[in-house]
Amino acid sequence: QAARLYFPPRPPLPAAGAPQRFAMSFWGAKVAPGAEAKVDVPKGELLHLSQACLDPSAPSGATARVLVESAGTKYAVASLK
Repeated sequence: QAARLYFPPRPPLPAAGAPQRFAMSFWGAKVAPGAEAKVDVPKGELLHLSQACLDPSAPSGATARVLVESAGTKYAVASLK
């Protein structure tokens, strides 16, 4: 079962030549073993993944891979140990 993540709507982009302001939103997810967390990123937006870790209660020697899928291709971005 995939975890569901929520991204608040972003404000409209400023007109050409106007000062640029970038809104940020923060989110988190705890993903059970064998499950996926799916994130729908609106077209033209970027997803910045900056931190990932194993649960502190994970058994010694546990591992996990962080994969990103885009256009049907999966990319390994981290291997957690």
